[in-house]
Amino acid sequence: MSSSEHVAAHSAAVAGVAPQTVIRKAKPCECGCGCDDGCGLERVRFFPRQLLGADDMNAEQHYFREKLRRHNRFLHGWGVVCGCEVKPAPTAERPYQVLICPGYVVTPRGDEIMIGCPALFDLATCLVSSDDPCAFSRPCPPVTTTLPQREKLYLSVCYKECDVRPVRVAPVGCSCDDVACDYSRIRDAYEFACLDSPCRTPTTEWDCGELCRGGIFPCPECWCDDCVVLATIRIRRDHEPLPLPPSVDVRALSAHYTVAKNAPLQIDNLADRKLLYSTEMLQQLEWCMCRRGRQVAEADTNDDG
Repeated sequence: MSSSEHVAAHSAAVAGVAPQTVIRKAKPCECGCGCDDGCGLERVRFFPRQLLGADDMNAEQHYFREKLRRHNRFLHGWGVVCGCEVKPAPTAERPYQVLICPGYVVTPRGDEIMIGCPALFDLATCLVSSDDPCAFSRPCPPVTTTLPQREKLYLSVCYKECDVRPVRVAPVGCSCDDVACDYSRIRDAYEFACLDSPCRTPTTEWDCGELCRGGIFPCPECWCDDCVVLATIRIRRDHEPLPLPPSVDVRALSAHYTVAKNAPLQIDNLADRKLLYSTEMLQQLEWCMCRRGRQVAEADTNDDG
């Protein structure tokens, strides 16, 4: 309340008139791609005899989801926490197929991706095969050949949502809305994608000396891209798949393609992958550094003796 408003309220109180509370509406926040860092998070206030609708319930979920995203981004960061190894898994029909192992990822927006089941992904057709019904793949360009169209690609995983459990909707009387069923749940899902370039994600270079001294550090940005690179894959354009029958032994075929001169793919799991160390890993790393420092100190003492 400004000074003039304070004066007006005081004058009204002296005159015996109930003062009016002036409520100014805040301007809408331009929060970009959905991150609410520039806006105050809003949760539902419950009170007796309140009428609640779907918007209220969704607002309550949104509040806690954004709090978790912000917690992940500000306190932990983003990257691959564990697992998610990409291995060659060729077959006679799909020589460019890879196996994506289970793992856990935090995206640049703070979403969690839990790959709970191994997934087979064909780089030539972008088709995924997994026991997880919410494992998707981003469509490739029109498939006209069984050979991937690029010599180098970045296999990434992106956060998605999957509508599940359809239920019957209650009738609404004489309305024209004839929807009989609607989905009652949203399941966390993920999508594998072959990208031409690494995901555009925030990168912060920390100065070790400044970190040790302490200082004022910038807050992490929120990015619209919700993908994380798992592996950088190079594809041999001169490779010719073996003319083998479909009944060929998978282990023998994999052993053949393991040899460098026969391998159609060169998979690098670490070149463009960003690792995110868990608290337990950091504790173990600190213990290793402390133990190494103690060993160096003991060695120096022995040398002096």
